[in-house]
Amino acid sequence: MRAKVMHWLRRARRVPGWLVQAASAAALLGFALWWVDLGEVAGALSRAHYQWAFLAIAIYALTRVVHTIHWQVYLVKVGHVPFVQLLGAFVIGNFVNSVLPARAGDVATIQLMANRYGLSRAGMIAASGVETVLDALVLVIMMLVALALLDASFVSAVVLWALVVLAAAVFVAAVVSSHLIPPALPQWRWLDVLSDRARRVLGDAWPRVRDGLEAIRNERVLALALGLTVVGYGIEVLTFWAFGRAFGLGLPLSAYVSVTVGVSLVRTFPVTFQNIGTYEVALLALLRSEGVTGGDAFAYAVATRVLISASITVMGLAAMWLMAVRPRDVFTLRKDTVLRAPSAGSH
Repeated sequence: MRAKVMHWLRRARRVPGWLVQAASAAALLGFALWWVDLGEVAGALSRAHYQWAFLAIAIYALTRVVHTIHWQVYLVKVGHVPFVQLLGAFVIGNFVNSVLPARAGDVATIQLMANRYGLSRAGMIAASGVETVLDALVLVIMMLVALALLDASFVSAVVLWALVVLAAAVFVAAVVSSHLIPPALPQWRWLDVLSDRARRVLGDAWPRVRDGLEAIRNERVLALALGLTVVGYGIEVLTFWAFGRAFGLGLPLSAYVSVTVGVSLVRTFPVTFQNIGTYEVALLALLRSEGVTGGDAFAYAVATRVLISASITVMGLAAMWLMAVRPRDVFTLRKDTVLRAPSAGSH
């Protein structure tokens, strides 16, 4: 029996990851479709007031603006990128994330800023880590608000408090570490096992990483970063609220806090490529718990996915054209345009 189990485990390890994800997405979508009446879904889509949906897309575009301002704060010691070009780099990264797996768009954004403006990759990766820590902290606070004040039930109280403790611990550890890290690479004995080249690379990256942690080390910058994180989530709440008006869901604004938290959790813990299936099931469950019919809930999930993805694609392609970014520029390691901003409209 044990030999058979080991045989099947070895065979399972040889199954391509994309096939597992595709099967998972198909199963989740199949479950969602089994849960709803397709006639009701079609009716909800045909009755929708799409002027509200287009307003939602306009509000969503503001999140990209806030994100850009946010990153100017994170990069306060790493380097400066003009606002318009930084916005373009982010929407290009969003577009790449929508068509490639494994958060490739985040890599693309870092590459564009490093190649065009000479910013340290190590510093930007550290700043990205700070962003993750602050996003998690604000998200669990929103989850607490949703559970305590809005009577949301998307996660149990035990799991929520465990996440609160974990997020708080990571935040405190990050703050303490940012203050303790010395300006230059320490002369630790264990570094002697590294080659001379590896020590040089690490020694060069060390102060850049420290610069990337400035947003969590400097109290005033930290307060600004946390405030912008809250604003960003608030705009997302308004985005989902406007979509709700498009489909006449009749839910209060507070209900969309739960929707925003649920969507954020799906993005944070992706199961399938682009969260296909998981996104639809999550929204279906959340909206059904608020009293929305299955047809309206699934139509809402489909419309938000399609319209937000379409807006990301349009913004990303427009930014690539305006910034004269070729596909091969996205992941190149060459610094062929360092510190030289592309002219608007060049192509």
